[in-house]
Amino acid sequence: MESIIQDIINSIENGCIFDSHTVISILIEKYSNEYLNFASQFLNTENITNITHSRISKIIDQFDGTLIIRQQNQSFSKNIHNRYTKCACWIKN
Repeated sequence: MESIIQDIINSIENGCIFDSHTVISILIEKYSNEYLNFASQFLNTENITNITHSRISKIIDQFDGTLIIRQQNQSFSKNIHNRYTKCACWIKN
């Protein structure tokens, strides 16, 4: 999953701010098999979606200081359930 997320980050233009909802949407659209495989490790948990997306956000954050810089403020954007919620965001280096 780390290499896929790195590829997604690399596809973002330098200077652009993006959030975890964007990366998750790209994962589902372009890498659905890998996304589902990653999520399957959390099948026995109470809230598989929240846990999966939290883990994805932590993977994104592993690139903080190299490919991206985490922003102090959160973004407010649409999630996969078509609801607007707060989430972490970064700027592409």
